[in-house]
Amino acid sequence: MGKTSAADLEIISGLFLSAAEQMRRTLVRTAFNAVIYEVLDFGISIAGL
Repeated sequence: MGKTSAADLEIISGLFLSAAEQMRRTLVRTAFNAVIYEVLDFGISIAGL
C-alpha cells in the first residue's frame, strides 16, 4: 500500500461525516423511542450494531 495523502484523508473524513449525518437524520425521523427523537441521545444506536 502507498502513502495516503492529506487530500485523500480529507475526502475519506468527509465521506464518514456525511454517512454519520445521514444515519442521524434517518434515526431521528424513524425513532419510536423518546430518548432518541427528543433527547437526541444516539448511544443506543451503537448498541444496535
